[in-house]
Amino acid sequence: MFTRPNNVARLSRLAGLAAAVVSAAPAFGQLIAYDGFPYPAYAPLNAVGNGGTGWAGAWNASGPGIWSINPVGSTYNAGGFSLVRAGGRIFGNLANSQRTMSVTPPLGNVVPQTIWVSFIAQQTSGSVAETWLGVKLPCTVGAGINSFLFLGKPYNDASWGTDAGSLASHRLTNVPATTKAFYVARIDLRTNGSLDDVRVWINPGLATAPTNASANLTLPNYGNFEGITKVLTEVGGPHIDGNIDEIRVGRDFRSVAPIRDGIFQSGIQHEPLGGAQLTLSADAGRVEVSNLGSTGNDGVRIVPDSHGGSGVAILASDLPSGASITVRDTNWDGQDMSFSSITRLENGGIRFMGNYQEGMPLQVTSVHVRAYDASGTLVSDTTTQGSSATVDLSPIM
Repeated sequence: MFTRPNNVARLSRLAGLAAAVVSAAPAFGQLIAYDGFPYPAYAPLNAVGNGGTGWAGAWNASGPGIWSINPVGSTYNAGGFSLVRAGGRIFGNLANSQRTMSVTPPLGNVVPQTIWVSFIAQQTSGSVAETWLGVKLPCTVGAGINSFLFLGKPYNDASWGTDAGSLASHRLTNVPATTKAFYVARIDLRTNGSLDDVRVWINPGLATAPTNASANLTLPNYGNFEGITKVLTEVGGPHIDGNIDEIRVGRDFRSVAPIRDGIFQSGIQHEPLGGAQLTLSADAGRVEVSNLGSTGNDGVRIVPDSHGGSGVAILASDLPSGASITVRDTNWDGQDMSFSSITRLENGGIRFMGNYQEGMPLQVTSVHVRAYDASGTLVSDTTTQGSSATVDLSPIM
């Protein structure tokens, strides 16, 4: 070591599938600093921004303009995984804020080491000319040291890229800054006498750390970055609007790209229960479940961000004789609002049972059940008056 100065979720094939267990708990790494901006709606960042972790103080002004809090936070999903997120985001058209990290010694002063940075950002309106948007890491002022490393939309450029302190140092991806980006950068700080390498990925996968070959930008010997203690957020120019969210600095990929429990399909969270195992289908169109019946309490918890109904498709032929699948619709405190179950009978038939009265905001007057065979042909269409129904499909299944 050296020192240098809503809304529809679908489940299919509920048994007999070979699948791998995914994300039994949120995955985190060696985080240095984080802020997801879960602050009061539309408040100025510099007045309320004292949350997160890994900071030595609150957000404060680093130039003209003020960031404000949008209460709707950003999301990022990829390959069935979803980024852990906090709440709000910051937005503005001329804004500069800074925050000091709790790091000793400053990042870049001890080498070799690797630093990761990530955030979500987007230019939502405005022009390319003379505008910029992103995250800046100021460096120590000294001979042979770059003044800063800027990650985002560099000044006067249309795409996501980098800026090492001069117009000549701008490097650009082919992804426009108007595209919402989960921006991930890796800074490989090298030993004395060698400049540092920077790689950038725009919207990478979340399952594992991205490969060098998949980087949108590969910048060997890009600069000398040391003495980093602050994170700056900047947007500016004659006319631009943009937002930034979920800023993380860490020592590995997982620290800047933590993933939430379960699998995400169409933005909806699916958590395994008991011994159930989940996997995303090859076409990413559905979540598949296996290992049901291993503990007697196996299942899937589906958590839509905003509840507008959910759907579950069950392939009855996958159920062994006497087995049942129950679907429960619960409210925010876990109480059942309704339930339905499918049971495979010993004669090979299917029985459906459902009750939709308890906790429902509207009175249920009838239950309509449709059953389809494996080819998709409608084989039963039954309406039962009242809030519950039992339909025996044995004669036709």
